[in-house]
Amino acid sequence: QFPEIPEFTRLRYLPRDAYYCGGELVPLLDDKERVNRALNGRVCADQIVPYPPGIPVLVPGQVITREIVEYLANLLRSQKRVETHGIVHEGYQPCVRVLKPAEERGLRRIGGDAELLGDGARVTGVRVGGEDLPADAVVVAAGAWTARLLAPFGVRVPVFPVRGQIAHVALPTTDTRDWPVVRFADHDRFMVAFPPNRVVLNATSEPEAGFDHRVTVAGLRQVLADAVGTAPGLAEATVLETRVGFRPGSRDGLPLLGPVESLAGVVVATGLGPSGLTLGPYQGALAARLAVGEEAGVDLAAFRPDRPGTPAR
Repeated sequence: QFPEIPEFTRLRYLPRDAYYCGGELVPLLDDKERVNRALNGRVCADQIVPYPPGIPVLVPGQVITREIVEYLANLLRSQKRVETHGIVHEGYQPCVRVLKPAEERGLRRIGGDAELLGDGARVTGVRVGGEDLPADAVVVAAGAWTARLLAPFGVRVPVFPVRGQIAHVALPTTDTRDWPVVRFADHDRFMVAFPPNRVVLNATSEPEAGFDHRVTVAGLRQVLADAVGTAPGLAEATVLETRVGFRPGSRDGLPLLGPVESLAGVVVATGLGPSGLTLGPYQGALAARLAVGEEAGVDLAAFRPDRPGTPAR
């Protein structure tokens, strides 16, 4: 007999809204193969249905309980012929897509081309995909595209694109979930690991490439040679994919963070270059304080986006 499906809990969000959120994957089991407590109380973003009987255990927008997680884990462990639709496998690990904490608090992601709205002296909102969104303050954290957004208001900021070609590799027999972020002090190289067995290798730094999004032979060769030279064990890794990104560089090497004197209603937060993964959360927290009228708590004079110097090209 098929085990009885847990009772329905409650909807925190409409199924359509939950389904179309970005979400994040959270493992069903922890690193000791036990039920993952981190899923308790989270909001599911997908419909999860075991066949048989074809009755949803979870629907988008529904609150997940420990009982539901245990039920799904037991289904996957059982030897019965059951297909469970909606479980996402990342490598060998079964995961559930849930709303991110920010999405649970009302974050809405809107796709499309963006432009700032204002009267020339003050930013009053944003237009994205034809939709006008009024705001008391706007945080411009558009990376290498920041200068383009501010240019219509006559504001020039010293930020420009630095192309970075990057490679993702896999070590099929190695569990990398507990690997730290590694930076090498004697040269500007790093490795970032993701579960279950993925490693992201150091990117190139090409300030003269502009917004050229191509992966080049020379760039990929440099990434792989640097990685193997630093960590020889990566020579047997599987190359999964290559990507190109554009880091926001600044003319003096310092981040851009703070208001713009000639344009009220805007806070600029960019220019971290290769340090976005490490300093981005802190920069974002300071920008949020400034946007709601609070003091940053630190002296940001050296990082003003409109500081004297050579502007972006």
